[in-house]
Amino acid sequence: MAARGSDSETLSISLPDGCTLSYGIYGATAPSSLTVFYFHGFPASHHEAAVLDDAAWAADIRVVAPSRPSMCRSTFQPDRAIAHWPTDVLALADHAAIRADTFGVLGASDGSPYVLACCATLPASRLRAASILGLVPCVARPAGHAAGGAAAAVAGAVAGAVVGGVGSEDAGLEHRGGGGDIG
Repeated sequence: MAARGSDSETLSISLPDGCTLSYGIYGATAPSSLTVFYFHGFPASHHEAAVLDDAAWAADIRVVAPSRPSMCRSTFQPDRAIAHWPTDVLALADHAAIRADTFGVLGASDGSPYVLACCATLPASRLRAASILGLVPCVARPAGHAAGGAAAAVAGAVAGAVVGGVGSEDAGLEHRGGGGDIG
């Protein structure tokens, strides 16, 4: 199992368009770990994924959580559309610190449309699973329940689909590789 990572460090990359994309890595940190990209709600940033840290680490899942433009240290981009997001995700997946050939995506609340944009445009050979959470209770939880339990269970299921090779068709998703019309 990969070494325990930091749940508070903000990392960043320069995108091909010159903008900065900030992100965090939670759970497992090794490139060999299953990778799930977590898309935060609004208003939030990649720090929202910290709730997944313990459960993801225990399951050897690497959660890579980018902050969307104008959130945290990511560059504001006027005239930005949701359809631009998958390009940023691929740039981050291909970044030397990440190197994820295949991955899943998980979106919570306002992160959900970004999951759909990825499903519509990313190649099925890279995007192996996707899931959307309508609501993730992160503040209060019953005694004895791990933080992020529901989200961590979904992240585990998404990661299982990544390693098991479940394509979008098997998951009941229509995949339109290359050029979906989400904007």
